[in-house]
Amino acid sequence: VNDARSSPQLSEKYKTLSGMAAPLGPTGSRFGVFFAANSHTHEYSQDEMRRFEQIAALLSAALERARLHEEVQRRAEELALLNEVGAVLVETPTLEASLHKIADIVRRHFHAAGAGFLLKEPERNELVVVGASGLGAAMVERRCVALDEHGVITQAFREQKSLAIEDNRTDPRAGRILDELIPTMRSGAVVPMQGSQRPVGILGVFNEAVRRYAPDDLRRLEAVARLAAAAVERGELGRALRQTEARIQEILDATPAVVISVGTHGRIISFNTTAERVTGYRREEAVGKDCMELLYPEPLERARVALLLEKTFRAGGKGKGATTSLTTKDGKLRRVRWSGEPLLDANGQYIGVVGMGLDVTEQTQLEEQFLQAQKMESVGALAGGMAHDFNNLLGGILGQAALAHAQLRPGDPVHTVLKKIESAAPRGAAL
Repeated sequence: VNDARSSPQLSEKYKTLSGMAAPLGPTGSRFGVFFAANSHTHEYSQDEMRRFEQIAALLSAALERARLHEEVQRRAEELALLNEVGAVLVETPTLEASLHKIADIVRRHFHAAGAGFLLKEPERNELVVVGASGLGAAMVERRCVALDEHGVITQAFREQKSLAIEDNRTDPRAGRILDELIPTMRSGAVVPMQGSQRPVGILGVFNEAVRRYAPDDLRRLEAVARLAAAAVERGELGRALRQTEARIQEILDATPAVVISVGTHGRIISFNTTAERVTGYRREEAVGKDCMELLYPEPLERARVALLLEKTFRAGGKGKGATTSLTTKDGKLRRVRWSGEPLLDANGQYIGVVGMGLDVTEQTQLEEQFLQAQKMESVGALAGGMAHDFNNLLGGILGQAALAHAQLRPGDPVHTVLKKIESAAPRGAAL
């Protein structure tokens, strides 16, 4: 907008007389607008608009990468939680001990005062507290709650939906059940444990202070509740492990980052859906293959990546961010920024590394284009300054030649020399 005086909303409400605006985000999923405004009118050139669009594109890429990073972080935290729960289900021989350990994990993960399970008694219309951890655990263990009583626990079980209470002093759903079980409880969340045939219980987490549980918190609790419900209903720890592995793969496939795990032998162990999309290889084509031979066939890049992997292995799997040029199945190069974490077995022994990478190819290209545009702009400014200074010098030469004419007698041969100077100077100015 070069002159906004015809638009009262801009000129009067926002005191803006000119400006530029560009969308943020890819087509179809815009998430904002980048704008610049002036308090005076201004005729924007095509070059200014082009540079503004380049900055907006770089900003879009940076914001999108930050959003992806946050999503990857959330997925990684959920993955760590489910990994820990899955390990408990595999390694702990009794169901009650497993539930107690899982309640401990949930309490630590959510920084809560207490957590525990209430399981449906097969022959009675009530829930019994099992595997309580933290707040009031000793007092509530094996306590029973009738399903016909009013309260958030029984409501969650009957309706089979997750519920959260931010403050039980102002939320009427809390009921007297919680007051009796945990008198100091102020807030909490409960999620149903749904088995394949029937509801089997409730998983709850509680706090002594006001707290709001977000939808993402409830989703994580539900994922834990599903694993625990499978173990409760069937008592088949091996099947619970398989469900955990499937859930882990589901999380990995939903992660917007490339996730590839490599063993100490250098062969690919796992390969998520994003890795398939970026590299062009299907999971079955990649798993078991040598990572270097498959993704880094170019000798110099392979040597550089091999050195990075060696350093990561020596550091116990902890790898700092590094950007590599990955070769796809169709021979194209993709720039991927990696970070690494260790893979450990049940005994804590290091068995490999898992790499999480973001495809920054388009962002890198935009940065290079922007830098090139800045260089060209600098060259243009330098050339314009030189031309201005040159014209100033030629103006002085023409002025001096005119003064010399005035001081010579008619017929003086120097007049001919001065006329040549006067005719050459405009040609220099035009140049």
